[in-house]
Amino acid sequence: MIASWIWTLSVDWHGGPYLLSSADLPGYETVLDAIAFEERLDILPDAPSDQQVSVRFDLGDRLRTLLAAGCDPRTMTGVLRLVPVDAEGEVLDGARLVALGPLRGLVWGSVEAPGVVEASIGVGEQEETPLLNPSAVISAELWPTAPEQAHGVAYPLVFGRPGDVVVDDNRRRPGSPATVITTSGGGSPILALVAGHPVDASDVELYNATTDTWTSGVDVATTADLAREWREALADSGLDYAVAEQFQIGVEGRYGAELDGALGGLSVIDVTGLAAVEDELFVAWTSGRALSGMATAGDLLRYLLRRSGWAVDAGRTEAVCRALGHDVAGYVDDPGVSVQSYLQDVVLPLLPVALARGPAGVYPVLLAPEALDGAPTFALVEGEDCEAIGAVGAEDLVGPRAVRVSFGWDASRERYEGQAATGTLPGAQYGRSTTLGSRQLATRGSGPVEDIEGIILRDVQTAQQVGVEQHRLRNFSPLQRSYACPADRILELGDVGRVTDAAVGWSSRPVLVIGREWDGARWLYRLAAWSVP
Repeated sequence: MIASWIWTLSVDWHGGPYLLSSADLPGYETVLDAIAFEERLDILPDAPSDQQVSVRFDLGDRLRTLLAAGCDPRTMTGVLRLVPVDAEGEVLDGARLVALGPLRGLVWGSVEAPGVVEASIGVGEQEETPLLNPSAVISAELWPTAPEQAHGVAYPLVFGRPGDVVVDDNRRRPGSPATVITTSGGGSPILALVAGHPVDASDVELYNATTDTWTSGVDVATTADLAREWREALADSGLDYAVAEQFQIGVEGRYGAELDGALGGLSVIDVTGLAAVEDELFVAWTSGRALSGMATAGDLLRYLLRRSGWAVDAGRTEAVCRALGHDVAGYVDDPGVSVQSYLQDVVLPLLPVALARGPAGVYPVLLAPEALDGAPTFALVEGEDCEAIGAVGAEDLVGPRAVRVSFGWDASRERYEGQAATGTLPGAQYGRSTTLGSRQLATRGSGPVEDIEGIILRDVQTAQQVGVEQHRLRNFSPLQRSYACPADRILELGDVGRVTDAAVGWSSRPVLVIGREWDGARWLYRLAAWSVP
């Protein structure tokens, strides 16, 4: 049984690794100071917080010797762990990785302690990752017969089934743009790019915004398929060889379209006889989804996290993404958009999740009582397996009276075509959150009305679901209380469970772990309780 935890730091530097610990441990030098370790989960963060831990250790005369030899401490890297031991001090299985990476912000050479090094270890601020390959644009070099207005247009990322939104007037809406990339005259077809990757849909509906006409059943092909077909038919069909050569170059990967490590062809449609080169074109994905395997918000979140450049905790990510069944559809055609900004500005504001960062990487946390629909992660009874620390703290009820969600983006008109709302506003079309905070706000008549842009939402049912979730989340003014648990009671940020604490009237109250700390003897957990027991 775990009796305590010991800090260990493995420092890789010249002559290393140096194995350091905060207490007696076989094979380690006891020269590592005890570490002030605390993690917090914000309720509504835009991105996962940095995770850096301060460390202080003493290399003694070795530091002076290595410095004299020209070794630079800024090349140090380290791995910080908590190692469990039993009551006799024997090491147990289950060491927990806390942080790893380069040592940053180093300080050394103090007069009082010349061998002591102070630094931080862990993930700091990271560069943003482009969502689209910056070089994946229509260029005159690669597509010499493309019209001038197409030059510089990015190969779009399309997901879900954009288009054909049903609103009050039941009019069809175009979904994503189509851009002419080849027309050489002489009988060669006019081809338009609809996605920078292979798609599931076999055909699309074409909307010509210039002539205000729709055409159904326009076949979708990839550049790889067309290049192969054109090469085979080139000898007796009279097709322009230069156009076939353009597709061959694209298939070889110069366009840079990469999905999960596998190169694929661009997706195109033949608009010959349906549009002129200068027409403004859009497509509705009525026969199938654009990006394979991308139907829900969970699918989109998983995809973006994989492309973010962050280390990702795959297990925890998968568990939450499966619960995010919101239907989503949209496209990205701005090469300047980063994964991080798209998450922050477009995706996270529509979901009841926060992003946390653990030693295994970034992972989403479901901020909803529905997380308890399955078996709770833990159950605590105050006085039996935990001890309350301090009083209950209550946040003020300052959330919005209602949340309005705009949805159904019409790309040709550049506007939303529908709106759903939830909360305390009057009207039969409005849903209502059932949290205690929302009912009290309704009684008081206080709080603003919050508007959310759901540019990737295409139907009223999903918009209403988002409205309910966001209304509840923005009215989540939790009761917070801290508990001390023994060394063998291990909870993670974002875990959901139930707490019974008779002193404050909690009986199996749903709670979320929003903070934890190892104080050298016990785990201290900060729990946030939902208003509804």
